[in-house]
Amino acid sequence: MSDVLRKKHEEMETAYEIMESLEAMFGAPFEKARLDAVRAFMNDKMKKGSSVKAHVFNMIDHFHDAELNGTRIDEATQVGIILESLSLDFHEFVNNFVMNKKKSNLTELMNDLQNFESTNKRRG
Repeated sequence: MSDVLRKKHEEMETAYEIMESLEAMFGAPFEKARLDAVRAFMNDKMKKGSSVKAHVFNMIDHFHDAELNGTRIDEATQVGIILESLSLDFHEFVNNFVMNKKKSNLTELMNDLQNFESTNKRRG
């Protein structure tokens, strides 16, 4: 970052404030980055047989990138997006989650998904 930009942004406390300032200065690249970040988590689908832990961490990375680019997504919506992105191996889990109106944060969801995955591997 040039000294001029560094000086202009040194008083800002969050990455979001800096990104807003950069958007005001440079415009379109910020909007494209925001849209690319949202597109990343919307298009990421878990592949059959892959690790649920790796998939959830990947989705959390997408959410983090989106937030850094100005998109705020509440945790309940993040959980819903992750449930929608799971492979068909987790169809039973998703149905039970929805039918029981379960509420989870991301950590609880990750633990429940890993338990479901390991149980299903033992069943064959």
